Amino acid sequence: MRAGYSVTVDECSKELSHKERVKLMDTTSAIRIDKVTSDNGEGVLIDPDYYAVISVHNENSDDKDYNNYLIVDKDGTRYLTGSESFWSAFMDIMEEMKDSDEEFKIRAYRMDSKNRPGKQFITCEII
Repeated sequence: MRAGYSVTVDECSKELSHKERVKLMDTTSAIRIDKVTSDNGEGVLIDPDYYAVISVHNENSDDKDYNNYLIVDKDGTRYLTGSESFWSAFMDIMEEMKDSDEEFKIRAYRMDSKNRPGKQFITCEII
């Protein structure tokens, strides 16, 4: 553990083994949704297997305590974001689909903000 930096898994949509929990706490190889949605106007398709809320404490950051959201694709790819707008839309979809056996994917993308002209936010939709 680095001095002044700690990560905990606060919530996960599935029961985790010890190894899985440690893997979730190391997000260095996760694909940043913020980056792939800015590089690609189409957004990115995710086939969610499970998801987790990760709390970060970082003494070297302006915002010392914050959440990251991790979505693990069925192919094992891990996607990470701190976007509250994405997370809210994602959780709305997951809540509605929790008792369904229908196949679906999530498309994460950027959208122009109506409240902040010239700015964008990250959101998602079901595919």
